Amino acid sequence: MIEEKVEYFNHYVNIMKENYCNFDVFYNKYKTEYLDLYEVLKEEIENSNDNEEFYNIMGTSINLLGDGHTNLIEPNQVGWFRDAYKGQ
Repeated sequence: MIEEKVEYFNHYVNIMKENYCNFDVFYNKYKTEYLDLYEVLKEEIENSNDNEEFYNIMGTSINLLGDGHTNLIEPNQVGWFRDAYKGQ
């Protein structure tokens, strides 16, 4: 289970590396590179006890960006968002 969580986290990091354009905003605010937090966050994920804790760590890592646009959708809301975007 830990390996799967780390795999999901790595997928998130790779998607962010390829697509996220506001890392400079994070740097300007905190004077550190967001991706430099990888090892710290990975260790927290490896030490997470269950899916809820993993979800909370992922949510916190995304909220650190503080851009107001990047969010982790709660599992019970995924269906609502799918339906909303299909209706466009």
